[in-house]
Amino acid sequence: MNSFNAVEMISFLANNYPQLNIGAGTVCDMSELIEALDAGASFIVTPILNEEVIDFCVNNSIPIFPGAMTPTEIYKAWKLGATAVKIFPNVFFGPNYIKEIRGPLNQIKLLPTGGISLTNIEEFFKNGASGVGMGASLFDKELIESNNYNGLYHHFLNYTQKVKNVLAATS
Repeated sequence: MNSFNAVEMISFLANNYPQLNIGAGTVCDMSELIEALDAGASFIVTPILNEEVIDFCVNNSIPIFPGAMTPTEIYKAWKLGATAVKIFPNVFFGPNYIKEIRGPLNQIKLLPTGGISLTNIEEFFKNGASGVGMGASLFDKELIESNNYNGLYHHFLNYTQKVKNVLAATS
């Protein structure tokens, strides 16, 4: 929601690609939540722990992935009904932080974000991540700016294959 034309992009994607599950990220308060849902978002990601946003989503069966960092925040988000908890910003801690959190809080689904790439994604899953969030590493800026859609397609395929391999090995 902090991107230029976020609401318009969500609306465009939701209306033109109904087969996709379009979400809204960086939702920090109720006004942004309502804007995102009105635009067609089907799930919500937050960088913070906003109880009002979580409660609304839980009460309306909208998947919610609130951001948390400390064990206390992570546990609170889960107890409030989070679908999974976004570990943010994980870039400073890496895959071992997920392993340490999963030790005492092994029932909580964790989605680390920040600093995840093709070279370390396997470690996050091996250490107990239920999924991961990626931005810059997944959406290669050079490929996008040069309109290299074939290169971007193969870039995405590399990630897809890596995740499939990791999931097959950890199942």
